[in-house]
Order: sequence, then C-alpha cells, then structure tokens
Amino acid sequence: MEIKPAKGGSRPGAGRKKGVPNKRTRELKAVVETATVKAASEGILPADLLLTLARMRWDEAHKAVASAAELIPEGVTNLELLDDEKRKEIERRKLAARKAFEDAQSAAIAAAPYFHARLANVNVDQKGDVFVYVKQYTEEEKK
Repeated sequence: MEIKPAKGGSRPGAGRKKGVPNKRTRELKAVVETATVKAASEGILPADLLLTLARMRWDEAHKAVASAAELIPEGVTNLELLDDEKRKEIERRKLAARKAFEDAQSAAIAAAPYFHARLANVNVDQKGDVFVYVKQYTEEEKK
C-alpha cells in the first residue's frame, strides 16, 4: 500500500505577489479615479463643494437669526412676555439657525484637510446653545 501526498498546501511562488491589489481594490480605485477626473474636468472638486456648502449654510444661519430677531418687538428683553405662538416661532427659527451653524461647521471641518495637512487632526466640539445678541439701533444711530 502506497501513501500519496495530499494535494494543495503552500507552494513557493504561488498566489498574489505582495503589494499587488486584489480585484475589488483595483475596481474601486478605477471608479474613484474616474469620478475624480470627471469632477475635475467639470470644475467641481470636493474642497469646492464642501466650502460652497459651508458658506451656504452659514448664510442661512445668519438669515434665520435675523428673522428670529425681527419677531422680537423693540424694547422687549424678556421673551416670556411674548405670546406662546410668537415664542414658539422664535424658538423654531433659533433651532433652524443652530442646525445651519452645525452643518456649516461640519462642512468646514471636512474641507480643512484639503487646504492644510495639519488641519486633518483638528477636532472641534461645539455643544450647547447658539447665543445671539441683537442690538436694536435708533434712527439716529442708523445714520
């Protein structure tokens, strides 16, 4: 009775060479490269997109703050003096402003590494309320 060696096992020189990407990685790289070339040819780069988003949301936040301030009558310093409906609308606009500020901040943080490598490791942790100070000018001060 003769014993035959098992098939398979480690063979010198077999398999994918070190550093050669597998099929999935090659496909993914090709897709990313194609998308990058297309975006660049159209003039839209990730940094441009992120900065545009940050600026747009920043403007929206300031508009929301201004619209909330318009609801506060001149001379009123305590919002508790306003009726419930008006207070709720002011709070809704404040919440919209907070969300827009957070979105702008997130987009700016995501864009930072495109402009300076050291900014890739910067962490910004903004929690809590967005405080808005509104000064009402008299007609004389406006001139």
